[in-house]
Amino acid sequence: MGRSLFSQRDHCPVNSSILETKIRTRIRSEGRITFAEFMETVLYDPEDGYYAATARVSESGDFFTSPSAHPAFGALICVQLHEMWRVLGSPAEFAVIEYGAGSGVLASDIQAHASRFESGFDRAMTYTALDRASAAPMDHTLDAVGCVISNELLDAFPAHRFVVTDGTVKELWVVERDGVLTEEPGQLSHPAIGDRLEPLRPGLPDGYTSEVNLGLGPWAESVSRNIRKGFVLTIDYGYPSRQYYSLERTRGTLRCYYRHTLNANPFQHIGQQDLSVHVDFTALDEALSDVGFSAVGITVQADFLARLGIREFRKQLDSSGNPRRKVAANRMAIDQILRRDGLGAFKVAIHSKAVDCPRLTGLASTESGEPAAPAPSPPLPLLDDDPRRVRLFEGAYPQATEFTGTWDELLGVDAVGEDPEE
Repeated sequence: MGRSLFSQRDHCPVNSSILETKIRTRIRSEGRITFAEFMETVLYDPEDGYYAATARVSESGDFFTSPSAHPAFGALICVQLHEMWRVLGSPAEFAVIEYGAGSGVLASDIQAHASRFESGFDRAMTYTALDRASAAPMDHTLDAVGCVISNELLDAFPAHRFVVTDGTVKELWVVERDGVLTEEPGQLSHPAIGDRLEPLRPGLPDGYTSEVNLGLGPWAESVSRNIRKGFVLTIDYGYPSRQYYSLERTRGTLRCYYRHTLNANPFQHIGQQDLSVHVDFTALDEALSDVGFSAVGITVQADFLARLGIREFRKQLDSSGNPRRKVAANRMAIDQILRRDGLGAFKVAIHSKAVDCPRLTGLASTESGEPAAPAPSPPLPLLDDDPRRVRLFEGAYPQATEFTGTWDELLGVDAVGEDPEE
């Protein structure tokens, strides 16, 4: 039958959740299901799915995101949006549509910073927040001039898993065997899976396991219905196809997050752990190209934020006159969103529609030349008391109410030492 990524010993259930019972009942009644169907249920079941619960992004939750770490992230996204607005001729109406808005903290940070510009940008901007866990966000239609944003959304799209067996691509189906959920190979559920892998298949050895996300096409169609002219800004982790399906990743990119720990077993903590797969940015380019968008450029989050000014902001913290503990908390949070072995390695991809040769500060130089000189931006915000923030400093140093020594003595060089961009 071929080898699965997970042995039965690794995923034998201890206390089956309500959601796991639902899945088992469905399999017993209807037969095997695709991993995409399993992932859809696990994450988005309206009653018991992972995203039906609150406080997933928190110190006590399973992970944190860049917007939850520091408001400067949203402020710098706003700086890039302001430049996009200028590139489009400063229209009287500029729509920002965020897919996968979650708690809404990114929306709040962007809108707060927009009000600090003196250009009239905040009066032109309208903000629409769509949550992937809510009812049918992809059916939304606006037909506007503006920008679609997604931050850590596409990695949560349900994906199909496959394995190469005897030179043939087989889909990995979720089944119940000997009382446990496991995977077994079978025929492809959709020909698009094979079509996606055909150019790469000859180089994939037997046993090679990975994923295909078929949700990018419908998502791109939704984006196109919303934006008739403007941009798409996508922030997520992933690779272009040749790297995504390289021999360095023979086990795929599926990741499971449970209480800030990482594992590769989707059949434990069902409904209580996050599942994600990396984004194939080549497939994203193709999906958006099919609906009229062109790739403007791609970079990594650390470089994107640095070009927009976060490095200067970080360096100015010591002379800001704030208490040392507050400075330390801000620097630690900023370092987290710049770490090149963490959030800073996320890709930032920008696509445009009906825009001639856009030059954007957040991207490296493109075929169209260097970015235009950015407009003056308001000062970036410090950490606030928004309950949607993850208190990284307090979590790491709960007793550090005030201190006197050096940064290295208290926090260590990795926390607030050398600039992570240098």
